[in-house]
Amino acid sequence: MNEILKLHAEKVGKKYLVTNNLTSKEQGVKEVLVGFTLTLGRKEIKGLKGKSGIGKTTFAKILAGLLRPSHGQVYLGAEPMYREQGYVHPHVRKHIRMIFQRTNAPFNPRVPVYDAIEEPLIIYRNDLTKAERKELVFRVAKEVHLDHTLLTQYPLQLSGGQRRVAAIARAIIVRPTFLIADEPTAGIDSQWRKRILDLFTELYQNEGIGILLISHDYKALGYVCQGNIEEITRC
Repeated sequence: MNEILKLHAEKVGKKYLVTNNLTSKEQGVKEVLVGFTLTLGRKEIKGLKGKSGIGKTTFAKILAGLLRPSHGQVYLGAEPMYREQGYVHPHVRKHIRMIFQRTNAPFNPRVPVYDAIEEPLIIYRNDLTKAERKELVFRVAKEVHLDHTLLTQYPLQLSGGQRRVAAIARAIIVRPTFLIADEPTAGIDSQWRKRILDLFTELYQNEGIGILLISHDYKALGYVCQGNIEEITRC
């Protein structure tokens, strides 16, 4: 695949059928995301703001290849992401990684943090030996300032801020081209919020990852994105 320079969503939208919980009869269609267009360049950090319920999380999942849009298309470089019959471009999972709003979302509570961070390597880098994977896990933990002693802990033994940092480590360990973070400062205290935002700045500057930060916290977006902010509205 040629070098990917941008991730582009063209007039994507999402509709859901509304049904009666008692009768299961269809009552109509709810449009949670109206056709929205956004381009994220490689080595660019951009903010996306919008009111609650406007469709920010829906858009994030569509952009990450996790939710098929009802209309519109997402392009990974020049290649359409969504194909016929629900098929998703095979390079999506490696090139685009997502950080979810809930800090415990990417973790199995019965699996140590080390294993959770290592898992993407097992899936996408089967050329690596166990020793090489271990080296990369410890390296990425150092990059995100995650204490190595926490790697043997279980997710629920970590604070919300620590889980967020571990989730970032898990997301970037395969060296994606783009990173999508949905409300990354939600549910953590003010001290951790600043550390998380500073970490995104470091990743942008040092790793050259294209980063989309999605939040209703305009101050947080302004702190990191320095004016490069777009907004979802209902047109």
